[in-house]
Amino acid sequence: MRRARRGFTLVEVMAAFVVAVLVILPVGAIVSSVSASFAGVQRSMERRAELQLAIAAAMALEPLRAGEFVIGEYEIEVRPRIDEGTRDLRRAGWELYTLAVRRPSSSPAVLAVTVRSAPL
Repeated sequence: MRRARRGFTLVEVMAAFVVAVLVILPVGAIVSSVSASFAGVQRSMERRAELQLAIAAAMALEPLRAGEFVIGEYEIEVRPRIDEGTRDLRRAGWELYTLAVRRPSSSPAVLAVTVRSAPL
């Protein structure tokens, strides 16, 4: 009587291994791209929060006048805006200012620029 064979042949094991790799590689690529997308969204959210804080610091500056000021972690440079479009505002008793907000601890680059008006 012939004995029944048990186990797998080397060819069957290799074929199963190849099939498993062909299934796992695309799944790994998908997971990797989702991870990269999530990291991009995270950086975008952090940048938006930073911009909101910078603009809030610029809006908190009172009284508004030309110069350089520090509010919290932010440096704000305030300059009067003088051009043809502001002549009518000046006649009405208002000054238009450009505010540039920086966070010197992280980078000297300007984070946000906004425009505000204030009475003369």
